[in-house]
Amino acid sequence: MKMMLFLLSAVSVLSLQAMLAQQSDPVQLMDKADEYGFSRKVTYLETGSLKTKKIDFYNLDNELFKTIEIVATQPIAGKEGYVMTDMVATNHLNGRSSRVKFDQVNTSATIADNTFSVESLTR
Repeated sequence: MKMMLFLLSAVSVLSLQAMLAQQSDPVQLMDKADEYGFSRKVTYLETGSLKTKKIDFYNLDNELFKTIEIVATQPIAGKEGYVMTDMVATNHLNGRSSRVKFDQVNTSATIADNTFSVESLTR
């Protein structure tokens, strides 16, 4: 997988003073582009927390076709990390967008390990 990491200094769109952008291309680009639905993506990270703030997806013609913006997150109780609580996905080719928002998130809930067994997941 080909990756590139660079620093952006002034990004007014997300109103962050500094962000990291990571570019990744699917392995064997032509074979995997159909499977992944994109040929390249650029992920923007907040420098202090390394939280994902935005992901841009490009098609085979290297045109921006989809953007996912993380609007809000919530820390995971007792752990390092966060869960997305508000996200907007925009399709730039057809102008449509979708929003996913979770109002009540319990990050301290306990889930039994057998919840994710093959047997439980196939029911």
